[in-house]
Amino acid sequence: MRALRDVARPLGLAFQLQDDLLPFKQGDAAGKPALADLAGNKKTWLVARAWRSLGEVGQRRLRALYARGDLQALSEAAELLTRCGAVARVEAEVSRLCARSRRAAARPALARVRPALEAVVARVEASR
Repeated sequence: MRALRDVARPLGLAFQLQDDLLPFKQGDAAGKPALADLAGNKKTWLVARAWRSLGEVGQRRLRALYARGDLQALSEAAELLTRCGAVARVEAEVSRLCARSRRAAARPALARVRPALEAVVARVEASR
């Protein structure tokens, strides 16, 4: 169970981060409206990463865009999240977490299920 947990925890987080990134990569084709998380004012890890890197002026701008909440403002907010490097940092974190899961799946205790685990990791990575 410990070996499976060591695969599943980072992979679950990677999956969630990928889900947060899908609208930035696939728009409405992601299965949810492209700006749904922004429209819902969700405090995703992506938004938290952006907030830390924006500085006071950028934070005020993002707050104002959220307050407006119209489609144009949300599109500008999405662009701001991309420009400040938050999207790229989250993508890098997804890669790191998937690599961690892959290493954990290589343990001898998981030899019988390794192909299935590696397929799941590959599926999460392919979502990018």
